[in-house]
Amino acid sequence: MISSRNKTLVGGLALCLTASVLFVPGKGAATEKPRSLVPGFVQEQNDQTSPGQPAEAGSERSGGALDREVPRSREGLIVERLDAINPASVGLIGSDDGGLGASLWRGTEPRVIDLLYSGMPTSSVSAQTRDLQRRFLLTGALVPGSQEVGQSILETRLRKLRDAGLGADAVRMLDRLPLGSKTAATDALHADLALLAGENDKACALRDAASTDSFQVKLDIFCKLLAEDFDRAELGASLLAEQGEKDPLFFALVARLAGGEGAVKVAQDTLSGLDVAMIRAAGLSLDGAAFDRAPSGVVAALMKAPSVLTSGQGDLAFRLAREGLLPAADLRALLEGAGKADSKAAPSSVDAVYGALLKAVSDASSASAKAEQLETLFSLASANGDFSVISALVIDDVAGLEPDAYVANFELQALKALILHNRFEAASEWERHIRRSALQGNAAERLAARKTVAKLDAYLLLAGGQSLSRWNQSSLVGWLNAVADDPEQASKTEFLLLSLEALGYSISAEDWEEALPAALSAVSGTSNGVLERNLTAAAGNRRVGEVVGLSLALLGKDGAETLSSNSLAVVLSGLRAVGLEREAGRLAFEAALFRNL
Repeated sequence: MISSRNKTLVGGLALCLTASVLFVPGKGAATEKPRSLVPGFVQEQNDQTSPGQPAEAGSERSGGALDREVPRSREGLIVERLDAINPASVGLIGSDDGGLGASLWRGTEPRVIDLLYSGMPTSSVSAQTRDLQRRFLLTGALVPGSQEVGQSILETRLRKLRDAGLGADAVRMLDRLPLGSKTAATDALHADLALLAGENDKACALRDAASTDSFQVKLDIFCKLLAEDFDRAELGASLLAEQGEKDPLFFALVARLAGGEGAVKVAQDTLSGLDVAMIRAAGLSLDGAAFDRAPSGVVAALMKAPSVLTSGQGDLAFRLAREGLLPAADLRALLEGAGKADSKAAPSSVDAVYGALLKAVSDASSASAKAEQLETLFSLASANGDFSVISALVIDDVAGLEPDAYVANFELQALKALILHNRFEAASEWERHIRRSALQGNAAERLAARKTVAKLDAYLLLAGGQSLSRWNQSSLVGWLNAVADDPEQASKTEFLLLSLEALGYSISAEDWEEALPAALSAVSGTSNGVLERNLTAAAGNRRVGEVVGLSLALLGKDGAETLSSNSLAVVLSGLRAVGLEREAGRLAFEAALFRNL
């Protein structure tokens, strides 16, 4: 393991070495179960044009799946001819499966659709953002415009799925394409996905040896090398170089696979499945740092062949875990291994400290000892921005504890973790315990408990669902008292009020005035006025696809972690305006966790 991640070690080491309202979640997306090429067309045509209602004047129809000639026969029967389905309309999920609806792109121009897909990030530390990204890419929806434009949009979606580590979804979409929508580009993507998955034989079976397309020629050369047909492979590589192909990594890998010893320099920003397959076949061993900017799908593929990586697995594993591409059990085993390696001395990296704490949680002999180690672990993870990924590793340990006042601050940490990972029944037990504590003990203990309740209410109101928590005229006063000693009181209060208002709660003029002293010293985070204005306009016109695409662009790779409170409020309001209330609430809750509200 390496210690290149600049993390906070303070507080974790010493303790490591020593040893109610019911919260009911909103309905989540159904389990994916693709049913057709373009789900939802029959069920959702009313979203486009109701029976007996004419299409909108001036709406673009060229290439649409509903364009028809309607000649009448002498017998009075209507004979209709459907135009070819626009390839961009193909998807895996409809509204019943968590999709965003067949009317996703109603009112949006094709060039804007292509732009939004092209500009969306392919990874995120936010679980809710990742869920929205995947549904955005997989939704089958009517797309206006020509077949050519539709083909470009489809290929963009497939590449985004590959780069996001969702190769299996991309393959399933490719398998559902009509024959007329399969092109040299989609064939190349299909083969590249097979190479990423380590299925070299499948990729070679998919190659077009007669093609002059650059990727197909390279794939043919690689397949010849695998078959030990070195003479023809080297001849093919020489011809490719003479034709002006500029790909030093490919030619260096060809030389290594043909028995050479030349140096190989990885161009990580443009790594493909073919590059990964050739690196694996050549038996190269590289530093994990060489792949820190590579697409997530490439990193995930490399982690399945650990012999390729001589070092840096810890950083890459953390990256994949934060992006939802590495099982929690795998990361826990890796971290505990790091802690064990440093067990004879003070842990020298944050990975080792995490590992030692995880082992201490496993070895705890009592509930109070376990809670103490968990609180230390959560505090360290919160300071390092790792709460989401670290809490996933110990969520079963947390859920197994009976609610009690084990150690200061642990109750709220436990509740946050349980809500984040959808353990709502256990969360409600902890919440009841926290509320009861505000009525028990001496004056100082009751005051401390009331401050915890104020923070509890903030998290629950943001997360949504059925709850006894209410925002009323005394709520802000309670909140300000709870965070009176917090140096970030101003920015946290700004975030809370803007987010609650964006989620539909009534924030009064008196609330804003009460928050004014703190707000005068607030410092904003990142924002983008152009994106925000366009998102607001799209939300006002209920253009679902634009709202989702622009929201993803604003959230970026870091999700709500670095987005300013005002910008986040624009995102939340936009998502609510197009019916994505649950998604808005979960984003607000994640943002609250990032800000350690």
